[in-house]
Amino acid sequence: METTIRKIKETLKNDFSASEVNSIIRIIFGKLKNYSQVDIIMHKDDSDNGGIIMAIVTFYNCDPKDAPKTTMPAHLGANAIFTCKGKLLLEKRRDSDIWGMVGGGCKKTETGRDAIARETYEELGIRIHKDKFEKLAVYDNPGRIAAFKDGSIWRMVIVVYGYDFPEEPQMRISSESKDLRFFTKEELADIEIAVTHRDIVEQLFLNR
Repeated sequence: METTIRKIKETLKNDFSASEVNSIIRIIFGKLKNYSQVDIIMHKDDSDNGGIIMAIVTFYNCDPKDAPKTTMPAHLGANAIFTCKGKLLLEKRRDSDIWGMVGGGCKKTETGRDAIARETYEELGIRIHKDKFEKLAVYDNPGRIAAFKDGSIWRMVIVVYGYDFPEEPQMRISSESKDLRFFTKEELADIEIAVTHRDIVEQLFLNR
């Protein structure tokens, strides 16, 4: 699989942007039986002549037998379903041009609630006390994997919290993000959501 991805990237890199290459690869692998749930996050290295597009991380959310074998301990993360008047808040990450839920990894001394409160301030500029978040679900599918270009492969365990804003808040876009936006259920059909978050959004927002 990795050899095939490299060949596709080499073929496309001179004619398409990094985000376009990512979308094309997802479409190609979406037609294969075991790789319908994979995102290859690309990065253009402008330090080389002409710019080299490379995969910095590949995300999987699939049957464990179709995902690469982990090389690192499971990684605990915390993400939030932020809603306001029937809309869902998502962030567009700067490193991938893909939309996803606000949140991130837990530090060694943090609980999930500690982490989501910290990430909310870092990514939105809003302080919310950790006890105000409602714990919604834990996603521990062994096939939810992040494979980085340095060779480290992590299993992702995500604790999801919920918080409803009575009015749309004023938010500060962090250096990790390109945009923050509330979407209606209908609008979500027209955007690309990270493969590791897509099923969570469907189950905890779209299907409720």
